Amino acid sequence: MGRVISTALDAAEASADSPGSAALRSLLADPYTLEVSSPGIERALTKLAHFERFIGSRVVVRTRRAIPGATGENARQRVFHGTIAGAVADAAAPSDPRRGTVRVRALDSERVDEIPLTAIKRANLVYEG
Repeated sequence: MGRVISTALDAAEASADSPGSAALRSLLADPYTLEVSSPGIERALTKLAHFERFIGSRVVVRTRRAIPGATGENARQRVFHGTIAGAVADAAAPSDPRRGTVRVRALDSERVDEIPLTAIKRANLVYEG
């Protein structure tokens, strides 16, 4: 993607002498460096769409407060290691990308924990190399 943008900028710079391109000339008048970055292989997940995109991927989720789940019926935990089993929009605000529920299947069992997106402090993909 960086090459495509770089090529487009180079082409725009070459045609900056064409009539009506004063704004483009002023934009490209000074030397520039194009930097392209990526969220990385252990990218942060912050929106419901992020979780939907990576269903089946390994994840670690840390919550702001203890969530029922863990190993016993009354156990509560704040860190969940597993795979993303699903993501469900909040029925009260289906278009809000920061509300909903994330389903995480535990690594060591078939247990699926349901974690409200609003309770998530930090969630990251886990690289499986």
